[in-house]
Amino acid sequence: MQAGRKLIFPKDSSSEFYFDLKKRIAPLLGRYSKKALWMTRLKIIFYPLCYIAACILLLTEGHQLSWFYFFYALLGFLLPLTVLNIVHDALHHSLFKNPRWNNMAKYFLDLLGGNSYVWHKRHVLYHHSFTNIPGWDIDLEKKKIFRLSPTDKLRKAHRYQHFYMPFVYLLFTLHWVVFRDFKDYFHRGSMFRKKTKVPAA
Repeated sequence: MQAGRKLIFPKDSSSEFYFDLKKRIAPLLGRYSKKALWMTRLKIIFYPLCYIAACILLLTEGHQLSWFYFFYALLGFLLPLTVLNIVHDALHHSLFKNPRWNNMAKYFLDLLGGNSYVWHKRHVLYHHSFTNIPGWDIDLEKKKIFRLSPTDKLRKAHRYQHFYMPFVYLLFTLHWVVFRDFKDYFHRGSMFRKKTKVPAA
């Protein structure tokens, strides 16, 4: 992203794509609405309970080093699942019909150690607005260990990233809570800081 520039998508008033797409998917959404509602209610209960159970087991059984590593890795696996199924849907106002409940649900991320303010900006504004556009999609911000875009520098290790990425993601909780939010918020060179007027207090 270049400072001072704004990416603008031209509007094509003659395009019927959006209206045609909406017309075609409406019957499908109606057909699966009851099933989707049941699944949503289930995941609202299931994922938080799994995360809480893993936390309790880590605290009670973590005195044995092998169990400590196991449950910590499990938390690293459960965090993105919980965030994507609860907080993500709340940010998109699709978890509950009531907007106030969606707004409250996003703070579940803060209980997990993340920052709901940062992730709301990062995900909704800087990912979905510029999905998969290098230099604009914040989720494609350069990471040496992974190559997420053809514009990233190719390293020898990247040919094996499909093997090691699942194991690295087990450290996702540690990276997110200890590093990423702080980097986004405080590092002046981060894409987040370039795009966001960070509140002083």
